[in-house]
Amino acid sequence: LDPDVSDALMREVYSKYIVKDWRGINDLAGNPVPCTPENVEAFFQAFPELFSDVVSYATEMATFSEENLEEAKETLGKT
Repeated sequence: LDPDVSDALMREVYSKYIVKDWRGINDLAGNPVPCTPENVEAFFQAFPELFSDVVSYATEMATFSEENLEEAKETLGKT
């Protein structure tokens, strides 16, 4: 599979099924950008280093440890 095609498919999958919400993403006018699959995919394409970081984080098993999930619940509950 061509690397460009593979990257595009991965961005599509992550934008539809992995990233479900975001905060602090604004357009040039300072308005919040809605977290839609299309916007996430465009963001990943514009910032490939960030996409790589998201893939690394999402595939790291420690991310889903009970301790980290509890910490995430507490953090999300505070916002």
